Amino acid sequence: MRLLLFFLFFGVWTPLWGQQVLTITNAQKANPIAPYTYVFKDKTKQLPYEEIAHFPLDFFQRLNQQEIVQFGYFYDKIWLRFEVKNKTKEDLYLIHSYRGFRRMEVIIIDENGQKRAYQSGESLPALYQQIQIKPPVFPIGHKPSTVYLSVVTENAHGDFIHIGNLDQALSYQRFNTVWQSFSMGIYVLVFIYAFIFAIRLRDALIGWYALLMLSILFFYVDYYSFFPINKYVNHDYQHVCTLQYSVAALSSLQ
Repeated sequence: MRLLLFFLFFGVWTPLWGQQVLTITNAQKANPIAPYTYVFKDKTKQLPYEEIAHFPLDFFQRLNQQEIVQFGYFYDKIWLRFEVKNKTKEDLYLIHSYRGFRRMEVIIIDENGQKRAYQSGESLPALYQQIQIKPPVFPIGHKPSTVYLSVVTENAHGDFIHIGNLDQALSYQRFNTVWQSFSMGIYVLVFIYAFIFAIRLRDALIGWYALLMLSILFFYVDYYSFFPINKYVNHDYQHVCTLQYSVAALSSLQ
């Protein structure tokens, strides 16, 4: 009986003992937060930080991802929580790869219990956005302890969130912007070539392929927030168009 009670007690308190801390020993490299992150889904989108901060760890789910913080299409408000220990002498920054946040809030609690908060996102007026660059970079200071992130995207979400110093933040921003812009350029070229050949050859299959590439291009531009297409074209409409183009292209092959 005592052995059973011991295992029950151990099972209840293991989540608290097992909470891993992201320890920063080298701020010049990317330190991903995903392996150390816990997730809470707020379906009401109404819970404030003050209430979330009082939730025990058992209310959160372990993310169980290695590098990328990713979810499917979701419309809930997602809260991320992780603990960090800085063993370097440098100030740290929370660095993102995803651009299209509808709304995001970052709350940092330092080792002295002091709180700092930042807001960003396309749904906020520019006056209320402390961080306006895309993808966002948030300063979390020299001695952060616990970090909370609230995320609303209303889209598919895949974000390489990591911690580094200012040099890491700037270099990653440059690399990420160049790579995403280069990929978008490839999609544009493929669409232009397909469109020209469809007209010159009067080939219906190539025409449908050009429309498919245009739909993919719209999705890419919207997903990476190069242009706010979602303000003018509904996401569901984009998905339906993509499906229609794919079916039509496959039908043309028969």
